[in-house]
Amino acid sequence: MNLRTLAGGLALPLGALAAQSPDMVDKIAPRTIESTWSNPKFTVAAPPPSADKFVWSTDVDPMMKGMRWYQGDAADSAYRAAYALFSRQEYRTAADRFAEVRTKYPTTRYFCDAAYYEAFARYRLGTPNDLRTAYRVLDGMGSRCADASRSEDVPELAARVDGVLARLGDGDATERVRRAASQGRRVCDREERNVKIQALSALAQMDPEGAKAILAKVLDNRDECYAPVRREALGLVARTSDASAVALLARAARSDPDFDTQAAAVDALTRIANDAAYSAIEDLLRTSTDERLQTAAARAMTRSDSPRAQASVRALAERKDVSERLRISVINSLAQQGMNGGGTPLPTEYWRSLYGKVESDELRRAVVNAVNRNSDDGMQFLLGIARGANEPPSVRELALARVRQLAPVADLYKLFEAADSRGIRQSIVAGLGSRKEPEATDRLIDIAKRGTDPEVRASAIRYLGQPARRDDPKVRKALADILGGES
Repeated sequence: MNLRTLAGGLALPLGALAAQSPDMVDKIAPRTIESTWSNPKFTVAAPPPSADKFVWSTDVDPMMKGMRWYQGDAADSAYRAAYALFSRQEYRTAADRFAEVRTKYPTTRYFCDAAYYEAFARYRLGTPNDLRTAYRVLDGMGSRCADASRSEDVPELAARVDGVLARLGDGDATERVRRAASQGRRVCDREERNVKIQALSALAQMDPEGAKAILAKVLDNRDECYAPVRREALGLVARTSDASAVALLARAARSDPDFDTQAAAVDALTRIANDAAYSAIEDLLRTSTDERLQTAAARAMTRSDSPRAQASVRALAERKDVSERLRISVINSLAQQGMNGGGTPLPTEYWRSLYGKVESDELRRAVVNAVNRNSDDGMQFLLGIARGANEPPSVRELALARVRQLAPVADLYKLFEAADSRGIRQSIVAGLGSRKEPEATDRLIDIAKRGTDPEVRASAIRYLGQPARRDDPKVRKALADILGGES
């Protein structure tokens, strides 16, 4: 089979592909995939690595859907026997046995489950007659099965059955599919979609160069059910770094109707990491009006080690033509560079410069949160904000909260003496109260004995009375002096 013929499988049901080349289907959709994807609700992008060692049979595990057993029901043993056959993927015999349960025991409490599993088994068999029978069985469940354990799965299975029948030329099924689509009741066939993903991966491995045209065609298919297949295609496109790959990814990032696919395209561009890819992302940041997409692009650029990418992100933090929320997100991402990954924090001078350019208290607080307080210049910058009488109160309080447990006690006390509000002084007292240095205790004593604000003095006394200081003779003496009126 040539590449063009196999590529057709991306637009055909698996049964049609099997008709062209059964051997190829064995390669693309091995039996482990069938057992893994046998539950209509179970969605994965690829079979698990250990699938060859285990049977992933979620459609046969009663615990997966709260299967109920009815001992004493006349059909109990017949249903269990049918279910055991289904568990072993013996679909023909299982379908016949489930049908017997329905017809021989029409009042059984197993009726709805038997109907569902019969239809599912016939769907697995996939012949036109079995598919038509499966549809009739599902259609006959009606309101009687509205509350059955598998009732939520019935519409999806019915849509799958109709989809295959329509592709096989069944006029009634085609009309049902058309009517469902026009009424917004379309259901995506996740099994078929996952097989397409496997086929796409196989194509790319066979002939990477020849697969480029097919990948482009896949990305052109904007069907909502096709979005996961497009995301798989993006990863395959990103394996090359030529101009055509960048163009495909950039187009998907700008115009794909699915946001997750757009974000995946942006991530793929950052993995290519050449000037053309960065230019595409910069263009996206400049021209896109979608804040979610801008945020995804900024975060992707922040993760890059490229100086160009970093410069683009830093420029975004200064732009006044984008939302404040996006700018805050960018600042937070830049701050994370020195955390959780061994990266080098941005220098304090950068944050000092940015602080002077931003125009709102929210942005100023974001910058204050981003400064590396463990560096000497970062500490002094934050202390300067905390003592700045012209700084917004909420920004000053945040700066103080960030340094009060690390700044030298002497600096904190100087800040206390220069403070012009009760809130700042209370925050400094709280910082001193959390410190273990003897000098911190001395300063609390000074505040408790000589302060002029009773609320602040009371706070200092509460911290002096904490268990860690109760046995300190000078604390006891200070409290006694306060009681005795001494200063």
